[in-house]
Formats: sequence, C-alpha cells, structure tokens
Amino acid sequence: MDSGGFQVLIGHISANRMREFTDVYHFIMDKFSDRISKKAKIFSLDILNKKFSEEQIHKFNDYSIDSSIKLLSKKPELKEKFNLKF
Repeated sequence: MDSGGFQVLIGHISANRMREFTDVYHFIMDKFSDRISKKAKIFSLDILNKKFSEEQIHKFNDYSIDSSIKLLSKKPELKEKFNLKF
C-alpha cells in the first residue's frame, strides 16, 4: 500500500489537512487489512514538505508514527507487512 507521501512532498496536502490525511491513511489500513496480500509491504506515512516548518514536520511525523503504533497494537498481524527498518 502506498502511503501517499509523495502527495505531501509536492504540496498537494496542506498543513491544516495533514492530521485528516494521516487519519484516513490509517483508517484504510485498518479497514482493509484483511485484503492486503501476505507478500505485500505497507509503507509508513512519512511527512516531508519544504513549506512546513521543522516543528510542523516533527509534529506530523510523531502523529503518524503514533497512529501506526496504535494500529499495529490493535492488529498485530500487520507487523510483518509493515515496512519497518530499525
């Protein structure tokens, strides 16, 4: 599943819609998790946009990561599909 991060990067998603965008991304992963192929990888939603301040970028990424952690806690079967590299 593509996160849509490119749309953020090129400025199609404004700062005032970022939380909504992040929520929809995680809602779709939750709602359709049973339709994600066993071989598929889910990309995290990383927020980067030159128009955003450094503070906004940190805030939006923290929110996205927290949302992902909550989803993975709720649906542990997604952990193997989530493209995590630590």
